[in-house]
Amino acid sequence: MHLGLGMHTTLPEKRIPLDIYLLLIAGTVLVVLQIIYGTTFNLSHRSFLVSAFTLVLVLVVSLYAGMRRGRGGVFIMARRVARVLLDWAALVGLVFIYGNLRDIAALYQGFNITHELMMFENYLFGKSLTVYTSPLANVLLTDFFTIIYGLYLVIPLALALYLYLRGYKRQFELVKLALVAVMFAGFILYIVFPASPPRFTIEYAAPISSALFNTMQAKWDAGSFAANFGAFPSLHVGISAVATFACWQMRKRVRHGMGLFIAALILSTLISLSTIYLRHHWVLDIVAGYALAYAAVTCSTRWRLV
Repeated sequence: MHLGLGMHTTLPEKRIPLDIYLLLIAGTVLVVLQIIYGTTFNLSHRSFLVSAFTLVLVLVVSLYAGMRRGRGGVFIMARRVARVLLDWAALVGLVFIYGNLRDIAALYQGFNITHELMMFENYLFGKSLTVYTSPLANVLLTDFFTIIYGLYLVIPLALALYLYLRGYKRQFELVKLALVAVMFAGFILYIVFPASPPRFTIEYAAPISSALFNTMQAKWDAGSFAANFGAFPSLHVGISAVATFACWQMRKRVRHGMGLFIAALILSTLISLSTIYLRHHWVLDIVAGYALAYAAVTCSTRWRLV
């Protein structure tokens, strides 16, 4: 009986995932910069906490699913935990590194483009869109957009969680790599082209205010470089738009693909509107965020990174 095992038969190589390499490179850069500038790790970034919570959720669901199928042996459980950690830990680590690098970015000041962003918007619309939305301000709308604004990372992570638990490994890898690419491309642009948001640049007739908004705004602004000089590009838009473009790419390959796309599109659009209503971004910031997300998803697909 021929088993097809000739002398030239080789076992498939087990390649180290790309995100592990990215984690090692980014982690090395962060440690070197922290040594140079005497900074320390910050574990309280919301993006890190959200992604870490997602990892814990994946672990719990995976272990529970294994127990339901009667595959609850210690060895099998350990392998399942190791698999989940390998698939998700790099993403959580990269989000953590990104948050800490963004804090250090205040030490690198490139050409400030705030004036150019404002002049471009004035040229297009006569004045900033944030000024046009000011008369619409009320407590309910402010609370609504504050909640929407805070969902920017939840959207792609929820998509990644769905894909992972459904077994769409290639699509999960696409979302993961595109998300990381957007974060670090945005970090570089923060350094090269620092820009202040409209709320720090324009004098408005009336402030936006609500108990929820005031609380969240204080947390967003506390010691955050991005709050003062990280307007361009809008990573709230870019990160959420990763889910939109990824869902469009996989709409025919994933169950409920078109429904996922429509939901992601609606949510990313609402986040774009929230950045204007809350006076966080200029129009070009939003355009740049969508462009980054599109480029990241397209490159992750065409370069066969997954």
